[in-house]
Amino acid sequence: MTENCACSKYYYPFSPVSYRLVKFHRSYRHDTPICAFYQDESTEDYDYYDEMTPRCKNLYAGQPFDELYESAQADVFFENEDQCRAYCEYLNKVKKIPKKILDKM
Repeated sequence: MTENCACSKYYYPFSPVSYRLVKFHRSYRHDTPICAFYQDESTEDYDYYDEMTPRCKNLYAGQPFDELYESAQADVFFENEDQCRAYCEYLNKVKKIPKKILDKM
């Protein structure tokens, strides 16, 4: 007989991560005319996103969170931390992240 325990479940809570737009670059490839370089503010590494990268396409435009969740889920860039934090709270509710895990963040 097996028993379900709390340790057998994995939770991935959502919280804002700050990225800084470092530069735009005009590409001479026809499929990606403009590329954007973002830097995770917690590291020195550059993340490269172009128009073909799904993360670059999901820019928050004020749509309701349920519509955003259906189309993009977690790969979204926001204008400010407050918008991002509100969406992270929404995602944590949708994913049913236990409060005791969220309290540790």
